[in-house]
Amino acid sequence: MNQRGFNVFDLIAVLLVLMFGFWVRSLIGGNPLLSFLLGVFGLVVVYLIFWKCVDYLTLRPICKNGKCHSWGYIKLKDSEEGVVYKCRCGDCYLMPDKNEFRIINENGFSESYMFRVESRARWQLSDKKGT
Repeated sequence: MNQRGFNVFDLIAVLLVLMFGFWVRSLIGGNPLLSFLLGVFGLVVVYLIFWKCVDYLTLRPICKNGKCHSWGYIKLKDSEEGVVYKCRCGDCYLMPDKNEFRIINENGFSESYMFRVESRARWQLSDKKGT
């Protein structure tokens, strides 16, 4: 569902950023405009660092055994179809793009395993099977 414009949560986030800017301005003192901008941009940098960490933690989904997380995979090779990973459990997976994760079966064919709609969305089990 695509939205246009601001919703209540966006408005609250903008107000919190502005309030943080005013709070930093009152702490630092000096030039009011520069200290306010330092507070606002400092919070934006913290926000970007937070989302980089979230992107790293959700780069790959949990394995089918439920034990290996995003950091528990070893990159085996780059292929024409995508990147092949192996989890610590020993299962191999194919990642053709950043929003699809396929499991490689015993015959060497890939079956659909998990997908997500966008890069920060949750990984979901895929119902369709294919090669």
